[in-house]
Amino acid sequence: MDMNISPIGHLSCNKKERYEAPRQGIHAKGTTGIIKLNPHQNFEQAVSDLEGFDRIWLIYGFHLNNWWKPLVSPPRFRERKIGLFATRSPFRPNQIGMSCVKLLKVDKLKIYISEFDLLDQTPIYDIKPYIPYCDSFPDASTGWLVPNNVLYDLVMTDIFKTKSDWLSENCKFNVENYARVQLQVDPENDERRRIIKTDKTFEDKTVYTLNFRTWKIDYITDKENNKVHIIDIY
Repeated sequence: MDMNISPIGHLSCNKKERYEAPRQGIHAKGTTGIIKLNPHQNFEQAVSDLEGFDRIWLIYGFHLNNWWKPLVSPPRFRERKIGLFATRSPFRPNQIGMSCVKLLKVDKLKIYISEFDLLDQTPIYDIKPYIPYCDSFPDASTGWLVPNNVLYDLVMTDIFKTKSDWLSENCKFNVENYARVQLQVDPENDERRRIIKTDKTFEDKTVYTLNFRTWKIDYITDKENNKVHIIDIY
């Protein structure tokens, strides 16, 4: 049986390109967005009592994707390809996604959220409250996936900050957010498409390069302190 569904609203945020979305929403602390629900559909009543929950589930569409493959290569798994349904790849037969996001506040037809992995203009199909006692299973097996809970802090040089601020003001590119999304987890994995391990050194450490459009971002890592030091963008 076929089913036709229509969005109840859309997300508005400053992330517009696929590479700006974090792999998991929990890695996007500090980012905010607004779900704007459709008017004239009694959604003001539908969101009543939602504000008492810390987190909500969003059912949404991967609106930029229109193809899929049965086997995929997850970002942090190098041994073999994995069956699509055993991953969270955004390229799926029905282009449907589900994310648990942090709820900030509800204001009539606007729902303010953070810690999300959606992009601007993502169609929202449904909203449900996150209920810890029935939605959380911390002892559940994770199959092929070996969780990597190490998050790196980013330290930026003054020259990088100056250039990234200029790009933000003149080109509307949020380079700092892009670097944070790409380098917060597994920053030395040069099998990822945008990361290159170079022959250069800086302060006796290997320099890596992260590609951003036509620019290159050089950085080094400090594994002992879980820090990424961003040197320059050029």
